[in-house]
Amino acid sequence: MMTMKSRIAIFVALCGLSLPSFAYQLQATEWLVKPTMGGRINVVTAERNTPQASPGGGFLIGADLEYMVDKSTSAILEFHPFFASGFIEVGFGVGAKYRFDGNDIPLIPYGAATVTFGWLLPTMAGPSTHFNMGLRPAIGLDYFVTRDMAIGLEFGCQPTLVLISGTASFDLSLDVLLGMTWRL
Repeated sequence: MMTMKSRIAIFVALCGLSLPSFAYQLQATEWLVKPTMGGRINVVTAERNTPQASPGGGFLIGADLEYMVDKSTSAILEFHPFFASGFIEVGFGVGAKYRFDGNDIPLIPYGAATVTFGWLLPTMAGPSTHFNMGLRPAIGLDYFVTRDMAIGLEFGCQPTLVLISGTASFDLSLDVLLGMTWRL
């Protein structure tokens, strides 16, 4: 049976052999598109025991569009619908991403921050629609499988101001997204 140390060594060796380092470097003016899917858990929810309650968690899908400003920095537009029992949220975000691309292997860690906007729509009678506005810092890791395609995992935290019927409250959610990035 292989030890954990030998498994990690094999994984790192395979990553290093997959592509020459220039193949996964990004350049200014390039466009990237990334479909995503994952989950979200609300760890602090607005007015939990009322008909306007925010959902406790659900399924995220979406797409990100990136424009590379330089080889490490990009501007991001996000569209992330959220599906939960009794609710659908139409969510958008705009922000920036910074890739730490000094590695000689195709694993590229990054940090991102987006300003988010969302409309939570009820799918059944009772709860009312409400508007969310927040900030979503995230960290992630992309693995370039080919020059034009990467598979990635992203972890985000989203503190949100929730406006329900003229009153403001606070939500905090954690999410994880799996995505596949294509260079256009």
